[in-house]
Amino acid sequence: MQIGAGPAFTVKATPSPEGAPSVISRFIESFSMSTTVQAEASKPQRKMQKCNRCEAAGFPNQPIAFEKMGEDLATGKINWKLVDENGNEHVHKGAWAFGSRRKRIVDIATVTDVSEARKLLVLGWEYKASYPATIANVPHYVLVKRE
Repeated sequence: MQIGAGPAFTVKATPSPEGAPSVISRFIESFSMSTTVQAEASKPQRKMQKCNRCEAAGFPNQPIAFEKMGEDLATGKINWKLVDENGNEHVHKGAWAFGSRRKRIVDIATVTDVSEARKLLVLGWEYKASYPATIANVPHYVLVKRE
């Protein structure tokens, strides 16, 4: 558009409201600072929890995590490994006290005579409890035999 003999001016149309957001977003992208933190590629954090078996054996605060070992394709069962906080395989504390498995109870005896209870203890029976089982408060001793 020209008016008179003066310099030529070109008038540009104002951007439409639909085009403004894209212009603004490009402007912000070019000047914004990155707030993302680049992390080293490493193994994901393990969710640590206490080992109940070690705690029951008298060794509290033994942190463990479960690490997936693989999957049995025939059964679909997932195999897991217990690991400690350093990634080493977890060995239960106090396992030597139990042996590999606890012996099962094969017999139970309830006696009222202390001397009879002592004889059973000498023969390898375990004392479990004593309680007054009669109206006259005669104590009963409960002993178990394990194999």
